[in-house]
Amino acid sequence: MTKKRNTCYYRQSKSRCITNKGKYNFISLIVLIALLVTSLFATTHVVYAAGNTYYVATNGSDNSPGTQSQPWLTLQKAASTVVAGDTVFIRAGIYNERLKITNKLGTATQRITFKNYPSENPIIDGTGLGTQGAVYVENSSYITIDGLEVQNTVGAGVQASYGENHYLEFLNMTVHDCDTDSFTIGYPLTLGKLLIFLLVAVISIIFVRTVGTEVYQLLVSIVLK
Repeated sequence: MTKKRNTCYYRQSKSRCITNKGKYNFISLIVLIALLVTSLFATTHVVYAAGNTYYVATNGSDNSPGTQSQPWLTLQKAASTVVAGDTVFIRAGIYNERLKITNKLGTATQRITFKNYPSENPIIDGTGLGTQGAVYVENSSYITIDGLEVQNTVGAGVQASYGENHYLEFLNMTVHDCDTDSFTIGYPLTLGKLLIFLLVAVISIIFVRTVGTEVYQLLVSIVLK
């Protein structure tokens, strides 16, 4: 059997020998260091939290923690509590109250979502609520309203026409029996906002998504102003 020789290096009048075993240990050390560096780098990436999940039901209580087994009673309790990344599931039933979302700022990766509980149909009824939208959004961004039905409003069914609203989504909604508009989206027109009015079509494409949303039995379908 041929015996492996040691590998010797000579540099600057000093010689040193590294056996094949030492050579392999050295390579293993390099690999280990590389793995540690890679692991450290991976942990520096930002991991976005999923946020909290809350529930609202017609048999709930605003003194409850808002969990699935102990839901809140009112939409406004949820709207006042949520922060970026939170999701609110709304159980079936008729809610004779306004969903008013003001000064709520989500982010591109942590939207604030109000959504129907799966396979259930929550209805926001605007009877007696006045002219402000039954779903009202002001000075808020990255908000998603998904799967809600809105009915019987004196004013708009859904209103987001005041303050600075950006990146709103209205998905899979049914809005009907509104005396004025189903949706009022945009900025109120003043002389200083004339350019915004002229570009409102572009703004609506960039900032507002309405997917799978049905509107019927109303005077005007969508008004941007």
